[in-house]
Amino acid sequence: MKGKQLVFSLLTWTLCLSVVPVVSPALDIAAAAAPGYKITYKLPANPEKYLFLNVQMVSLANPQTPATVREYPIKQYLVDSTGNLDHYKLEFDDNRKFVTSKKGFLWNFYQMIGIFPPAYPAGGKLAELDRQIDTLDRYSPEGLQARKARAELELNARIQPLIHAGYVKPEEIDDGIATREFVATVFYRAWKDVRPYHGGIDLKDSENEAVRWAVESGLPGFPVDSKGFVFPQSPLDLEPGEKNFPETYAYDRVFQFVQLIFPGKKTASGWAYYQVKLLPGMAPVQPREIISVNGKPFAEAAERYSIEQTK
Repeated sequence: MKGKQLVFSLLTWTLCLSVVPVVSPALDIAAAAAPGYKITYKLPANPEKYLFLNVQMVSLANPQTPATVREYPIKQYLVDSTGNLDHYKLEFDDNRKFVTSKKGFLWNFYQMIGIFPPAYPAGGKLAELDRQIDTLDRYSPEGLQARKARAELELNARIQPLIHAGYVKPEEIDDGIATREFVATVFYRAWKDVRPYHGGIDLKDSENEAVRWAVESGLPGFPVDSKGFVFPQSPLDLEPGEKNFPETYAYDRVFQFVQLIFPGKKTASGWAYYQVKLLPGMAPVQPREIISVNGKPFAEAAERYSIEQTK
C-alpha cells in the first residue's frame, strides 16, 4: 500500500509542475515503491489537460466578479423556450440538446466570461413579460407565448455581447450543433493573441487555422485519429472519430479546460489566469492512466492487483 501511495503522491507533484506540453521519456520514478516492481511513467502530449479533472476539485484565489445579471438559469430557459411546463420529465435530453447546440454553447461561453452586462432591450419589456407570466394561466396560449418571448430575450441578451466582442458573427448562429469547427472558431477569436497558433499541426481533413490551433492547444473534444483526421463537422467528443450524436461531457470539459488551464479570467484589460489550488484530497490525474508496472500499462499488468492489495 505504501508503494501505491508513493507513486500517487509523486505523480501528483510531477503533474502539478508539468505545464509545458511535451512528451517526456519514460522515467523510473519509484523503483523502490514495492520489492520486485519497476514503476515508470510517461507524460502524454498536452499534459496540462490532465491537471484538473473538473472545477469542483479546485478553489480559485481570484474568482470572477460577474456583471449584475438577474437569475435565469438554463433550466428555466428550457421550460420557457419549449413551452413544456413538465420539462423536468425530459430535463436530461432537453439540456443535452441545448448545451451542445451553437446557442447553448454561446450561452455557457457568456456565463463563463461573466463580466459582460446582458444586452436587454430598453423599455422594461422583461418586467412586463414577468408580470404577464405571473398573472396568465400557465397553460394558456398567451402564457406559453409570453414564456417563449422571455426565453428569446434572455438568450439574445447573452449572445449579443459576444457578437459585439467579435467572438461570433450573426451569420454563424443557427439552431445547429456546436461542431468542433464552430467551437474552435469562437475560442480562437477569444484567445489567439494570448495563445497563438505555432503551426505544428497537420490535419488530413481541415485547413482551418482555428481547428488546428484547438488541436495544438490540447482542447478536450478535438482528438485526432491515427490517420490524422479530426472530423471538424462532428460535435465535441473525447474519443477520435466521426460523431453524429452529441454528448455534454466534452462540452463541460472544454469549458473547464479554458477556465483552469488557459488564461480564462476575462478582465477589462484582457485575459488573465485564475490562481488555482487543488482542494484537500484531490489529485490532478489518475496515476493508473500514465504509469507502467514492469514495462506494461497499469491496466494490463497482472501485478497491479498485488500492488493495490499490498498492506
